[in-house]
Amino acid sequence: MAIVEHFVLPPTTYVPNNKLPVIVYRDVLPEPHAEDSTTQFLEANKWQKKGFWPGTEVHHFHPNTHECYGVVVGTTTMLVGRGQLDGSSGGQTIALRAGDVIVIPAGVSHMNVTMTEDYRFVGVYPDGSPQWTSQRCDKLGIMTELKNEISCVPLPAADPVEGEGGTLIKLWSSSES
Repeated sequence: MAIVEHFVLPPTTYVPNNKLPVIVYRDVLPEPHAEDSTTQFLEANKWQKKGFWPGTEVHHFHPNTHECYGVVVGTTTMLVGRGQLDGSSGGQTIALRAGDVIVIPAGVSHMNVTMTEDYRFVGVYPDGSPQWTSQRCDKLGIMTELKNEISCVPLPAADPVEGEGGTLIKLWSSSES
């Protein structure tokens, strides 16, 4: 059975975050870790690959879609839930390594604090999601508009790791009520 962690992150001054928790699955990807096998594994559960990327040191969030990373190679420490102008309080750091999966709800900021040179992940999004838009965690005047957009993002049809009855569906469905 996979080790699963989850974190609910309250809004900050510059990041709306989401009442849906960030979910981390430890060491769940098929071995040997590779882009193709990770893609097949995550796409089997109604999520669609949109890239294979290195990390980014830019604080950002996506108000229009949920996002999932399957870590294929390397390690990183991600900061979720806090923007660059929020100071040092709030948010959560999460260490990730090859084989881990993280699901980031719409509106939750994320960035890589540290990462190895070889760090790469497969990025997948729920089937039917629009192309993501990014916000840089530095605007106050549109926070209400962003929160409204985030609240309209539908729940995925399935958990990217565990399928239709998985942890994500259970946690996120109970968070919606």
